[in-house]
Amino acid sequence: MMLRFVLRSEAKVAQLRAALPWLQAQLPQLSVITANIQPVHMAIMEGEQEIFFTEQQALGEVFNGVPLWIRPQSFFQTNPAVASRLYATARDWVRALPVQHMWDLFCGVGDLACTARRRRCA
Repeated sequence: MMLRFVLRSEAKVAQLRAALPWLQAQLPQLSVITANIQPVHMAIMEGEQEIFFTEQQALGEVFNGVPLWIRPQSFFQTNPAVASRLYATARDWVRALPVQHMWDLFCGVGDLACTARRRRCA
């Protein structure tokens, strides 16, 4: 599981760091914990600065037998069961065509293309 705090400044980073042992005791399944600094007053989801509180910086998931690595800045489907079926359907469609190249644009971590090709993607 990944947990990301989005903050306006670094002012609370030390307080978050001090609370990590308690947080990890409450939620031992957390493997990636970060703070993202988004200092501007705008309707944007994240800033450029990512502070990692854990050694692990990416979350591993397996979709249709394809291992994927999700970083905090990545887009990833939040409903894995539906996404797996969607990607498997796309894979089956592609296999029926003489496809030589596939572009996975604006789809996140590349899970659609990796499932279609059925290989490991990093």
